[in-house]
This record gives sequence, structure tokens and C-alpha cells, in this order.
Amino acid sequence: MKVPRGFQLGVATHTGVVRSTNEDDYLLLAPPSGQPCLLFAAVADGMGGVTGGAEASRSGLRGFASGLLAAKPGDLDAAVRRAFDTACRRVHEQARAVPALRDMGTTLTAIAFGPETAVLGHIGDSRAFRLRGNRLEQLTTDHASREQQNRLLRVIGGGQAAEVPDLEVLELAPGDRFLLCSDGVWTTVPDARLIEVLARHDAQAAAERLVQSAISA
Repeated sequence: MKVPRGFQLGVATHTGVVRSTNEDDYLLLAPPSGQPCLLFAAVADGMGGVTGGAEASRSGLRGFASGLLAAKPGDLDAAVRRAFDTACRRVHEQARAVPALRDMGTTLTAIAFGPETAVLGHIGDSRAFRLRGNRLEQLTTDHASREQQNRLLRVIGGGQAAEVPDLEVLELAPGDRFLLCSDGVWTTVPDARLIEVLARHDAQAAAERLVQSAISA
């Protein structure tokens, strides 16, 4: 993938020390010219303990990309909304086609960048953060009940054909750094460490160090 000028990207994932399979997945794409965005990034975390968690995250991301690329140029907000609709349909159709995958579901947190603004979409308890200067801001709200063993309240899939995402338009500033991560990172790595790593390292090194910090914790 050719990274658009002005952007730096880093990615890392790991199965972890508890499960034998990795239910997290991610997607990075720089669409060809004429598409509604310059670049988009997304992370998905399949529902743990449910058959097909890895399939749910993979299907959700593929559906999201398909919907975004099919959108008309000009309205990035509408394009991201359509992409989430397509992701929901894709996961639901896959679950109906394979009985063993009936209850599969996934979180999905995605950000699509235009020239001056970005649109953030979110369902579940993966998170998006922005580091601006020395201030770290959590941009998403978790759709989960911590009192019920981290039970997800909103997901893509889970027997539902549709789910409305949280959407936010973000103004961009030079030097902004964004982090998309599953709960494997944010439940184990404290904010102070997130700030330190994001501020001191380039994108790929930061991604690798954050995953390693989560494993070590």
C-alpha cells in the first residue's frame, strides 16, 4: 500500500498469553483517487468465547471496506455510515449461512481521513485515542457493561442485521497521533505509557512497543 504523503502508519497484533487464536484484526487502506477519503484505518475484535470470533472481525472489516469504497465522493460522513451498514450486513449474512457462526459478533472502530477532517465511527469496546501535544484524549465511548463481566452492549453481528455506530467528525491538526486498539491494549497499558510511547517513537515502533507492553503486563 502506498501511504499518502503526510501520514505515518504502524500496525501490530498478537494472539496474547491466554487464547490460542487471535480474534483481533485490522485493516489499512489508501483508496485510489476519486474515493471519499485519503486513508482509512480500522480495528475489530471478535467476540471472545463465541465460535467464529476471528471470522466475525475479518468479515466486518471486509464489509466495511467494501461499503466505503462503493460510496460516492464528497460526503465522508455518509460514506462511513454506509461502510458500517455494509459491515453489519456482511457479518449477519455470514452468520446465517453457517449455523456454527450464528452468534458471532465483533467490535469495529474505524477512522477515515480526508484532507482537513476525519470521521470516526465506533461500535463496541475497542477504542480510539488522539495524542495532541502532551494530551491524550479517548475519542470513543465503550459500549459494554463492566458489571457483567465486560458484556458488550452493542456489536456488529450477535444475531442482529443492523447496528447504528457512534460517528464523530474530527478536525485535524499537524502532529496529531491517533491510536486504534482493542481491549487487549487499553485494559493493560496505562495512559502514561500510551503517551510516552506515542510521543517518543515513530508509528511502527510505537505499535510494536504498545503490543509488547500489553503482553508484558
